Amino acid sequence: MSRCSVALVNPPFNGTFDGAPIGLLYLGAALENAGHDVTLHDFGGIQTDMAQAAAKVLDRRPGIIGIGGTSPSFAEALRLATEIRRRDKEVWIVKGGCHERFGRQVDAFCGLDGEAGPMDAAVFAAAAESQMVQLARDRADGMVNPRPMDGIRLRWTARVGLGLSSPLSPAVSAIRLAPVRHLISDRGRYTYGGIFGGANATQVITYRGCPFDCSFCALPKDVLWHEWEAVERDIRGLRVQGYDAVFIDDGTFTLDWDWAKRVCDLLHECGLMWACQTRVDKVNEERLTHMARSGCVYVYYGLESGSDRVRKAINKPLEPTEIVKGIQRTRELGMRATASFIFGVPLGNAGTEHDSREDWEASVKLIREAKPHNVIPTIFSYYPGSPAWDRLPERRKGAYVKGESREPVWSFFDDGYGGIHHVTKEVAGDIRDYLSREIPDYLWPGLAAVAKSTD
Repeated sequence: MSRCSVALVNPPFNGTFDGAPIGLLYLGAALENAGHDVTLHDFGGIQTDMAQAAAKVLDRRPGIIGIGGTSPSFAEALRLATEIRRRDKEVWIVKGGCHERFGRQVDAFCGLDGEAGPMDAAVFAAAAESQMVQLARDRADGMVNPRPMDGIRLRWTARVGLGLSSPLSPAVSAIRLAPVRHLISDRGRYTYGGIFGGANATQVITYRGCPFDCSFCALPKDVLWHEWEAVERDIRGLRVQGYDAVFIDDGTFTLDWDWAKRVCDLLHECGLMWACQTRVDKVNEERLTHMARSGCVYVYYGLESGSDRVRKAINKPLEPTEIVKGIQRTRELGMRATASFIFGVPLGNAGTEHDSREDWEASVKLIREAKPHNVIPTIFSYYPGSPAWDRLPERRKGAYVKGESREPVWSFFDDGYGGIHHVTKEVAGDIRDYLSREIPDYLWPGLAAVAKSTD
Protein backbone atom coordinates (compact mmCIF):
# COMPACT_ATOMS: atom_id res chain seq x y z
CA MET A 1 0.00 0.00 0.00
CA SER A 2 1.21 3.51 -0.82
CA ARG A 3 1.94 5.81 2.10
CA CYS A 4 0.77 9.38 2.54
CA SER A 5 2.54 12.01 4.61
CA VAL A 6 0.00 13.78 6.84
CA ALA A 7 0.64 16.86 8.98
CA LEU A 8 -1.84 17.39 11.81
CA VAL A 9 -2.01 20.98 13.04
CA ASN A 10 -3.43 22.83 16.02
CA PRO A 11 -3.42 26.48 14.82
CA PRO A 12 -1.85 29.41 16.67
CA PHE A 13 -4.44 30.69 19.13
CA ASN A 14 -4.40 32.74 22.32
CA GLY A 15 -6.79 30.48 24.26
CA THR A 16 -6.72 29.38 27.88
CA PHE A 17 -6.50 25.60 27.39
CA ASP A 18 -3.02 24.26 28.11
CA GLY A 19 -3.46 20.55 27.47
CA ALA A 20 -2.43 18.42 24.51
CA PRO A 21 -4.62 18.31 21.36
CA ILE A 22 -6.01 14.87 22.19
CA GLY A 23 -8.30 14.70 19.15
CA LEU A 24 -5.33 15.05 16.79
CA LEU A 25 -3.49 12.30 18.69
CA TYR A 26 -6.39 9.93 18.00
CA LEU A 27 -6.33 10.88 14.31
CA GLY A 28 -2.60 10.21 14.33
CA ALA A 29 -3.18 6.77 15.81
CA ALA A 30 -5.64 5.84 13.07
CA LEU A 31 -3.39 7.15 10.30
CA GLU A 32 -0.29 5.41 11.64
CA ASN A 33 -2.24 2.20 12.11
CA ALA A 34 -3.17 2.42 8.41
CA GLY A 35 0.50 2.77 7.46
CA HIS A 36 0.78 6.51 6.84
CA ASP A 37 3.45 8.94 8.08
CA VAL A 38 2.23 11.51 10.60
CA THR A 39 3.68 14.65 12.15
CA LEU A 40 2.05 16.92 14.73
CA HIS A 41 2.38 20.69 14.96
CA ASP A 42 0.77 22.23 18.03
CA PHE A 43 0.90 26.02 17.93
CA GLY A 44 -1.86 26.48 20.51
CA GLY A 45 -0.98 29.06 23.15
CA ILE A 46 2.30 29.89 21.43
CA GLN A 47 3.03 33.29 19.91
CA THR A 48 3.72 32.18 16.35
CA ASP A 49 3.88 34.12 13.12
CA MET A 50 1.52 32.58 10.55
CA ALA A 51 4.19 32.58 7.85
CA GLN A 52 6.63 30.76 10.12
CA ALA A 53 3.95 28.27 11.14
CA ALA A 54 3.05 27.57 7.50
CA ALA A 55 6.70 27.04 6.58
CA LYS A 56 7.16 24.61 9.45
CA VAL A 57 4.05 22.61 8.53
CA LEU A 58 5.20 22.35 4.90
CA ASP A 59 8.78 21.46 5.79
CA ARG A 60 8.33 17.73 5.15
CA ARG A 61 6.13 18.28 2.09
CA PRO A 62 2.98 16.55 3.37
CA GLY A 63 0.31 15.32 0.99
CA ILE A 64 -2.47 16.25 3.43
CA ILE A 65 -2.62 18.90 6.13
CA GLY A 66 -5.36 18.36 8.70
CA ILE A 67 -6.11 21.49 10.76
CA GLY A 68 -7.97 20.97 14.01
CA GLY A 69 -8.70 23.44 16.78
CA THR A 70 -11.82 24.64 18.52
CA SER A 71 -14.62 26.87 17.26
CA PRO A 72 -13.02 29.99 18.81
CA SER A 73 -9.78 29.32 16.87
CA PHE A 74 -11.60 29.06 13.54
CA ALA A 75 -10.36 32.42 12.22
CA GLU A 76 -6.75 31.55 13.02
CA ALA A 77 -7.17 28.18 11.33
CA LEU A 78 -8.38 29.88 8.16
CA ARG A 79 -5.54 32.39 8.25
CA LEU A 80 -3.04 29.56 8.55
CA ALA A 81 -4.72 27.63 5.74
CA THR A 82 -4.57 30.71 3.51
CA GLU A 83 -0.85 31.10 4.17
CA ILE A 84 -0.25 27.42 3.47
CA ARG A 85 -2.23 27.60 0.22
CA ARG A 86 -0.24 30.61 -0.92
CA ARG A 87 2.93 28.53 -0.63
CA ASP A 88 1.61 25.19 -1.89
CA LYS A 89 -1.16 24.86 -4.49
CA GLU A 90 -1.25 21.05 -4.52
CA VAL A 91 -1.43 19.93 -0.88
CA TRP A 92 -4.86 18.88 0.39
CA ILE A 93 -5.95 21.11 3.28
CA VAL A 94 -8.67 19.62 5.48
CA LYS A 95 -10.43 21.43 8.33
CA GLY A 96 -12.12 19.52 11.13
CA GLY A 97 -15.22 20.66 12.99
CA CYS A 98 -18.85 21.67 12.54
CA HIS A 99 -17.97 24.72 10.48
CA GLU A 100 -19.64 23.61 7.26
CA ARG A 101 -22.87 24.71 8.97
CA PHE A 102 -21.72 28.31 9.39
CA GLY A 103 -23.54 29.63 6.35
CA ARG A 104 -22.63 31.17 3.02
CA GLN A 105 -20.00 33.61 4.31
CA VAL A 106 -17.79 30.85 5.66
CA ASP A 107 -18.55 28.55 2.74
CA ALA A 108 -17.17 31.18 0.40
CA PHE A 109 -14.02 31.69 2.43
CA CYS A 110 -13.38 27.96 2.61
CA GLY A 111 -14.01 27.41 -1.08
CA LEU A 112 -17.13 25.39 -0.39
CA ASP A 113 -19.55 27.25 -2.65
CA GLY A 114 -17.55 27.86 -5.79
CA GLU A 115 -15.40 30.78 -4.63
CA ALA A 116 -11.64 30.55 -4.24
CA GLY A 117 -10.66 29.45 -0.75
CA PRO A 118 -7.83 27.56 0.96
CA MET A 119 -9.72 24.46 2.07
CA ASP A 120 -10.24 21.30 0.05
CA ALA A 121 -12.59 19.68 2.53
CA ALA A 122 -14.37 20.15 5.84
CA VAL A 123 -14.65 17.02 7.99
CA PHE A 124 -17.59 17.28 10.35
CA ALA A 125 -18.03 13.69 11.53
CA ALA A 126 -18.13 13.29 15.32
CA ALA A 127 -15.32 10.72 15.09
CA ALA A 128 -13.32 11.59 11.98
CA GLU A 129 -10.68 8.85 12.00
CA SER A 130 -12.37 6.86 9.23
CA GLN A 131 -12.65 9.90 6.98
CA MET A 132 -9.02 10.93 7.45
CA VAL A 133 -7.76 7.42 6.76
CA GLN A 134 -9.79 7.29 3.54
CA LEU A 135 -8.49 10.70 2.47
CA ALA A 136 -4.89 9.57 3.10
CA ARG A 137 -5.48 6.40 1.10
CA ASP A 138 -6.93 8.34 -1.82
CA ARG A 139 -4.08 10.86 -1.77
CA ALA A 140 -1.47 8.11 -1.64
CA ASP A 141 -3.15 6.43 -4.61
CA GLY A 142 -2.67 9.54 -6.70
CA MET A 143 -6.11 11.13 -6.67
CA VAL A 144 -6.07 14.79 -7.65
CA ASN A 145 -9.02 15.84 -5.48
CA PRO A 146 -10.74 14.37 -2.42
CA ARG A 147 -13.81 12.32 -3.26
CA PRO A 148 -17.24 12.60 -1.63
CA MET A 149 -17.85 10.46 1.43
CA ASP A 150 -20.06 10.49 4.48
CA GLY A 151 -19.02 13.13 7.03
CA ILE A 152 -17.00 15.28 4.62
CA ARG A 153 -17.99 18.40 2.70
CA LEU A 154 -15.86 19.19 -0.34
CA ARG A 155 -14.90 22.18 -2.41
CA TRP A 156 -17.37 22.76 -5.25
CA THR A 157 -15.51 22.34 -8.54
CA ALA A 158 -16.28 20.92 -11.95
CA ARG A 159 -14.64 17.65 -10.94
CA VAL A 160 -15.69 17.33 -7.32
CA GLY A 161 -19.14 18.23 -6.01
CA LEU A 162 -20.90 18.17 -2.69
CA GLY A 163 -22.26 14.75 -1.96
CA LEU A 164 -22.11 11.63 0.15
CA SER A 165 -20.85 8.17 -0.59
CA SER A 166 -21.79 5.08 1.37
CA PRO A 167 -21.43 5.72 5.12
CA LEU A 168 -18.15 4.95 6.84
CA SER A 169 -18.14 3.34 10.26
CA PRO A 170 -17.33 5.96 12.94
CA ALA A 171 -15.89 3.17 15.08
CA VAL A 172 -12.95 2.45 12.77
CA SER A 173 -10.03 3.13 15.14
CA ALA A 174 -12.04 5.81 16.94
CA ILE A 175 -12.70 3.46 19.83
CA ARG A 176 -10.09 0.76 19.29
CA LEU A 177 -6.77 2.60 19.33
CA ALA A 178 -4.88 4.57 21.95
CA PRO A 179 -3.75 8.11 21.07
CA VAL A 180 -0.17 8.31 19.80
CA ARG A 181 1.46 10.59 22.34
CA HIS A 182 4.89 10.04 20.82
CA LEU A 183 3.92 12.72 18.27
CA ILE A 184 4.26 15.31 21.07
CA SER A 185 7.73 16.86 20.95
CA ASP A 186 7.54 18.93 24.15
CA ARG A 187 5.14 17.42 26.63
CA GLY A 188 6.48 19.61 29.44
CA ARG A 189 4.62 22.62 28.01
CA TYR A 190 1.25 21.13 29.00
CA THR A 191 0.61 22.13 32.61
CA TYR A 192 -3.17 21.59 32.87
CA GLY A 193 -3.51 24.74 34.89
CA GLY A 194 -1.04 23.48 37.47
CA ILE A 195 -3.60 21.11 38.98
CA PHE A 196 -1.04 18.30 39.16
CA GLY A 197 1.71 20.34 40.79
CA GLY A 198 4.11 20.10 37.88
CA ALA A 199 3.84 16.34 37.34
CA ASN A 200 4.02 15.05 33.78
CA ALA A 201 0.38 14.84 32.75
CA THR A 202 -1.75 13.89 29.78
CA GLN A 203 -5.38 13.31 28.84
CA VAL A 204 -7.42 10.16 28.48
CA ILE A 205 -10.79 9.82 26.76
CA THR A 206 -13.03 6.84 27.49
CA TYR A 207 -16.10 7.95 25.52
CA ARG A 208 -17.23 10.72 23.19
CA GLY A 209 -20.38 12.79 23.11
CA CYS A 210 -22.82 13.91 25.81
CA PRO A 211 -26.48 12.96 26.29
CA PHE A 212 -27.49 16.19 28.05
CA ASP A 213 -29.17 19.14 26.32
CA CYS A 214 -27.41 22.21 27.71
CA SER A 215 -28.14 25.03 25.26
CA PHE A 216 -24.51 26.14 24.98
CA CYS A 217 -22.90 22.75 24.36
CA ALA A 218 -21.92 21.52 20.89
CA LEU A 219 -20.93 17.98 21.83
CA PRO A 220 -22.78 15.31 19.83
CA LYS A 221 -25.73 13.91 21.77
CA ASP A 222 -24.96 10.32 20.78
CA VAL A 223 -22.46 8.71 23.16
CA LEU A 224 -19.72 6.60 21.57
CA TRP A 225 -17.99 4.42 24.16
CA HIS A 226 -14.41 3.39 23.51
CA GLU A 227 -13.63 -0.31 23.73
CA TRP A 228 -12.46 -1.23 27.22
CA GLU A 229 -9.40 -3.03 25.87
CA ALA A 230 -8.27 0.20 24.20
CA VAL A 231 -8.85 2.26 27.36
CA GLU A 232 -6.98 -0.24 29.49
CA ARG A 233 -4.07 -0.49 27.06
CA ASP A 234 -3.83 3.29 26.94
CA ILE A 235 -3.83 3.82 30.71
CA ARG A 236 -1.44 0.95 31.44
CA GLY A 237 1.06 2.40 28.98
CA LEU A 238 1.20 5.85 30.53
CA ARG A 239 3.77 5.09 33.20
CA VAL A 240 6.08 3.58 30.61
CA GLN A 241 5.73 6.78 28.60
CA GLY A 242 6.77 8.82 31.65
CA TYR A 243 3.41 10.20 32.75
CA ASP A 244 2.43 10.53 36.41
CA ALA A 245 -1.00 12.17 36.13
CA VAL A 246 -4.09 11.99 33.94
CA PHE A 247 -6.97 14.32 33.14
CA ILE A 248 -10.04 12.29 32.17
CA ASP A 249 -11.39 14.40 29.32
CA ASP A 250 -14.82 12.78 29.09
CA GLY A 251 -17.69 15.27 29.00
CA THR A 252 -19.18 13.85 32.21
CA PHE A 253 -16.84 11.25 33.69
CA THR A 254 -19.37 9.72 36.10
CA LEU A 255 -22.14 9.47 33.51
CA ASP A 256 -22.12 5.66 33.86
CA TRP A 257 -20.81 4.86 37.33
CA ASP A 258 -20.10 1.18 36.66
CA TRP A 259 -17.85 2.22 33.77
CA ALA A 260 -16.29 5.14 35.67
CA LYS A 261 -15.59 2.96 38.73
CA ARG A 262 -13.73 0.52 36.50
CA VAL A 263 -11.59 3.39 35.20
CA CYS A 264 -10.98 4.64 38.77
CA ASP A 265 -9.74 1.23 39.84
CA LEU A 266 -7.41 0.94 36.86
CA LEU A 267 -5.92 4.39 37.50
CA HIS A 268 -5.37 3.45 41.14
CA GLU A 269 -3.76 0.15 40.18
CA CYS A 270 -1.37 1.99 37.86
CA GLY A 271 -0.41 4.50 40.56
CA LEU A 272 -1.61 7.54 38.63
CA MET A 273 -3.07 10.64 40.20
CA TRP A 274 -5.93 11.98 38.17
CA ALA A 275 -8.60 14.61 37.65
CA CYS A 276 -11.91 14.74 35.82
CA GLN A 277 -14.92 16.85 34.92
CA THR A 278 -18.48 15.90 35.79
CA ARG A 279 -21.85 17.18 37.07
CA VAL A 280 -22.91 17.47 40.70
CA ASP A 281 -26.06 15.51 39.94
CA LYS A 282 -23.88 12.62 38.76
CA VAL A 283 -21.92 12.19 42.01
CA ASN A 284 -22.89 11.11 45.51
CA GLU A 285 -21.19 10.03 48.73
CA GLU A 286 -20.26 6.60 47.41
CA ARG A 287 -18.88 7.86 44.12
CA LEU A 288 -16.90 10.76 45.56
CA THR A 289 -15.40 8.57 48.27
CA HIS A 290 -14.31 5.97 45.75
CA MET A 291 -12.84 8.64 43.47
CA ALA A 292 -10.81 10.14 46.31
CA ARG A 293 -9.51 6.74 47.44
CA SER A 294 -8.45 5.85 43.90
CA GLY A 295 -6.24 8.90 43.42
CA CYS A 296 -8.51 11.71 42.21
CA VAL A 297 -7.10 15.10 43.22
CA TYR A 298 -9.32 17.51 41.28
CA VAL A 299 -12.93 17.68 40.07
CA TYR A 300 -14.23 20.29 37.63
CA TYR A 301 -17.96 20.95 37.94
CA GLY A 302 -20.02 22.86 35.42
CA LEU A 303 -22.37 24.66 37.82
CA GLU A 304 -23.10 27.60 35.48
CA SER A 305 -25.34 29.83 37.62
CA GLY A 306 -26.94 30.52 40.96
CA SER A 307 -29.97 32.02 39.21
CA ASP A 308 -33.02 29.84 38.62
CA ARG A 309 -34.00 31.66 35.45
CA VAL A 310 -30.50 31.39 33.97
CA ARG A 311 -30.28 27.67 34.70
CA LYS A 312 -33.67 27.28 33.03
CA ALA A 313 -32.55 29.32 30.01
CA ILE A 314 -29.51 27.11 29.45
CA ASN A 315 -31.41 23.90 30.28
CA LYS A 316 -29.22 22.87 33.20
CA PRO A 317 -31.64 22.05 36.05
CA LEU A 318 -29.28 21.72 39.03
CA GLU A 319 -30.57 22.38 42.54
CA PRO A 320 -28.57 24.83 44.71
CA THR A 321 -28.71 22.49 47.72
CA GLU A 322 -27.32 19.71 45.52
CA ILE A 323 -24.55 22.02 44.31
CA VAL A 324 -23.51 23.05 47.81
CA LYS A 325 -23.52 19.49 49.10
CA GLY A 326 -21.48 18.17 46.16
CA ILE A 327 -18.82 20.89 46.35
CA GLN A 328 -18.43 20.70 50.11
CA ARG A 329 -18.18 16.89 50.13
CA THR A 330 -15.58 17.02 47.36
CA ARG A 331 -13.49 19.35 49.51
CA GLU A 332 -13.96 17.28 52.66
CA LEU A 333 -12.58 14.22 50.88
CA GLY A 334 -9.40 16.08 49.97
CA MET A 335 -10.10 16.74 46.30
CA ARG A 336 -9.82 20.17 44.75
CA ALA A 337 -13.21 21.44 43.58
CA THR A 338 -13.30 23.92 40.72
CA ALA A 339 -16.56 25.29 39.35
CA SER A 340 -17.45 27.05 36.14
CA PHE A 341 -20.10 29.78 36.04
CA ILE A 342 -21.57 31.27 32.87
CA PHE A 343 -22.35 34.96 32.47
CA GLY A 344 -23.76 36.99 29.59
CA VAL A 345 -26.51 34.41 29.02
CA PRO A 346 -29.31 35.16 26.52
CA LEU A 347 -32.81 35.15 27.98
CA GLY A 348 -35.69 34.48 25.63
CA ASN A 349 -35.60 33.44 21.99
CA ALA A 350 -34.92 36.81 20.42
CA GLY A 351 -33.55 40.26 21.05
CA THR A 352 -30.62 41.38 23.16
CA GLU A 353 -31.91 40.57 26.65
CA HIS A 354 -29.36 38.87 28.89
CA ASP A 355 -28.77 38.03 32.52
CA SER A 356 -28.78 40.95 34.92
CA ARG A 357 -26.80 42.08 37.94
CA GLU A 358 -29.37 40.23 40.04
CA ASP A 359 -28.43 36.97 38.30
CA TRP A 360 -24.73 37.66 38.79
CA GLU A 361 -25.37 38.29 42.47
CA ALA A 362 -27.20 34.96 42.76
CA SER A 363 -24.12 33.21 41.38
CA VAL A 364 -21.79 35.03 43.75
CA LYS A 365 -24.06 34.11 46.67
CA LEU A 366 -23.95 30.43 45.66
CA ILE A 367 -20.16 30.55 45.27
CA ARG A 368 -19.75 31.95 48.79
CA GLU A 369 -22.06 29.29 50.19
CA ALA A 370 -20.58 26.30 48.35
CA LYS A 371 -16.96 27.48 48.68
CA PRO A 372 -15.25 25.76 45.73
CA HIS A 373 -11.48 26.08 45.73
CA ASN A 374 -11.64 28.07 42.51
CA VAL A 375 -14.15 29.54 40.10
CA ILE A 376 -13.62 29.73 36.34
CA PRO A 377 -15.92 32.38 34.88
CA THR A 378 -17.10 31.73 31.34
CA ILE A 379 -18.98 33.97 28.96
CA PHE A 380 -21.89 32.57 26.98
CA SER A 381 -20.75 31.65 23.47
CA TYR A 382 -22.60 30.44 20.40
CA TYR A 383 -20.93 27.28 19.12
CA PRO A 384 -21.86 25.48 15.88
CA GLY A 385 -23.82 22.34 16.67
CA SER A 386 -25.25 23.66 19.94
CA PRO A 387 -28.99 24.27 20.42
CA ALA A 388 -28.28 27.98 20.87
CA TRP A 389 -26.47 28.16 17.52
CA ASP A 390 -29.64 27.49 15.59
CA ARG A 391 -31.19 30.65 17.07
CA LEU A 392 -28.27 32.88 16.06
CA PRO A 393 -29.02 35.18 13.07
CA GLU A 394 -27.30 34.02 9.89
CA ARG A 395 -25.52 37.34 9.47
CA ARG A 396 -23.66 36.80 12.76
CA LYS A 397 -22.53 33.26 12.00
CA GLY A 398 -19.89 34.59 9.66
CA ALA A 399 -18.21 36.42 12.55
CA TYR A 400 -15.84 33.48 13.00
CA VAL A 401 -14.29 34.35 9.64
CA LYS A 402 -13.59 37.92 10.78
CA GLY A 403 -12.10 36.87 14.10
CA GLU A 404 -14.64 38.51 16.39
CA SER A 405 -13.94 38.86 20.13
CA ARG A 406 -10.16 39.24 20.00
CA GLU A 407 -10.18 42.25 22.31
CA PRO A 408 -8.29 41.75 25.61
CA VAL A 409 -11.39 41.84 27.82
CA TRP A 410 -12.54 38.44 26.53
CA SER A 411 -9.36 36.71 27.74
CA PHE A 412 -10.67 37.01 31.30
CA PHE A 413 -13.27 34.37 30.51
CA ASP A 414 -12.59 30.72 29.82
CA ASP A 415 -13.00 30.24 26.04
CA GLY A 416 -14.21 33.82 25.79
CA TYR A 417 -11.38 34.87 23.48
CA GLY A 418 -12.44 34.08 19.93
CA GLY A 419 -16.07 33.18 20.52
CA ILE A 420 -19.31 34.69 19.27
CA HIS A 421 -21.06 36.14 22.31
CA HIS A 422 -24.52 37.37 23.16
CA VAL A 423 -23.30 40.41 25.08
CA THR A 424 -21.06 43.28 24.02
CA LYS A 425 -17.49 43.72 25.18
CA GLU A 426 -18.71 46.58 27.40
CA VAL A 427 -21.03 44.21 29.27
CA ALA A 428 -18.24 41.65 29.43
CA GLY A 429 -16.07 44.34 31.05
CA ASP A 430 -18.79 45.04 33.61
CA ILE A 431 -19.00 41.33 34.47
CA ARG A 432 -15.21 41.07 34.75
CA ASP A 433 -15.03 44.09 37.07
CA TYR A 434 -17.91 42.82 39.21
CA LEU A 435 -16.38 39.36 39.72
CA SER A 436 -12.89 40.76 40.32
CA ARG A 437 -14.32 42.94 43.05
CA GLU A 438 -16.73 40.46 44.67
CA ILE A 439 -14.90 37.11 44.58
CA PRO A 440 -11.18 37.77 43.92
CA ASP A 441 -10.09 34.94 46.23
CA TYR A 442 -12.15 32.38 44.32
CA LEU A 443 -11.02 33.25 40.80
CA TRP A 444 -8.76 30.78 39.02
CA PRO A 445 -5.08 31.72 39.63
CA GLY A 446 -3.95 34.22 37.05
CA LEU A 447 -7.35 35.76 36.40
CA ALA A 448 -6.73 38.58 38.85
CA ALA A 449 -3.68 39.59 36.82
CA VAL A 450 -5.69 39.34 33.62
CA ALA A 451 -8.38 41.57 35.11
CA LYS A 452 -5.84 44.26 35.94
CA SER A 453 -4.18 44.12 32.53
CA THR A 454 -7.27 44.16 30.29
CA ASP A 455 -9.20 47.22 29.18
